[in-house]
Amino acid sequence: MAAPDAVAWSGYVLLYVLWAAALAHSIRAHRKEKALEAAACEEREAAANDLPRGPFAAYCAR
Repeated sequence: MAAPDAVAWSGYVLLYVLWAAALAHSIRAHRKEKALEAAACEEREAAANDLPRGPFAAYCAR
C-alpha cells in the first residue's frame, strides 16, 4: 500500500528541512570552532611577542 502523494511529498520536505538544519548547524559549529581557535592563537602570539591583543593583531596560521 503506497502513501498518498501529499504524504510522500510531506515526508520529502521534512527530510530536506532536517538536512538543511543539520548542514546549517554544522557550518555554525565549524565557524565557532575556528573563531575560538583564532582567538587562542592570537592570545598565544600576543603573550609570546608581548604585543597588544585586538582585531588587528598579527594573523596566526598555525
